[in-house]
Amino acid sequence: MLEIGSLIKISSSPIDDENYSKLASLVVNYGTAWMGWTRKGLIKEGDTVLVTGASGGVGLAAVELASKIFKCKVIGMCREEKSEQVRNFGADHIIDYRSESIRQEIKSIAPSGVDIVFDVVGGDGAIDLVKSLAFEGRFITIGYTAGIPKIPANILLLKSATVSGLWAGTATTPPGVFKETANIITNLFLDGKINPLVQEAIPLERVNDGFEKMGAREVIGKLVIRM
Repeated sequence: MLEIGSLIKISSSPIDDENYSKLASLVVNYGTAWMGWTRKGLIKEGDTVLVTGASGGVGLAAVELASKIFKCKVIGMCREEKSEQVRNFGADHIIDYRSESIRQEIKSIAPSGVDIVFDVVGGDGAIDLVKSLAFEGRFITIGYTAGIPKIPANILLLKSATVSGLWAGTATTPPGVFKETANIITNLFLDGKINPLVQEAIPLERVNDGFEKMGAREVIGKLVIRM
């Protein structure tokens, strides 16, 4: 049972179907990105940041917040065929994660390294991203679709860098953090400062179609289920 104090008032005005779908995706995607940037990355205006999985729901939210709200220089990592939408959300540069020269590409964009890496992918490629951090850079680890990386501690020492994890438990521990975040991002949306991308609202009876699209990497932004 929900407590009254845990509920969030969205708007006193009517909300159309399109915006209901966007609001359904807002808290998870943008809430995760906001907490990652602010609580773990200590993001500030002018930072150079890199987002992996930049065309996905959380990744695209991270790109938009970093660019439009925090005024950062954003490098997005995604497939080239999805790059246009990621640029539309604020990425200044795109790196195809299938490239064999990721470190060289990052160095050409940010010779001194990136201030924050927002990593939703993990895998062996994360090692190159840690090596691409600037001095006192921050690496935020959020997901492991490519596997759990083994990050060398000596690289962190030499760069005086930090690695921080962010997981769903932040929604309840410490108390109030997630509700505060949800209020912030909901107001950003209602004020027109962010605009979540919902690729499709899928009826519940077709939910398996949605999973198939996700497995085939055909989704940009978010899919939502319509009950």
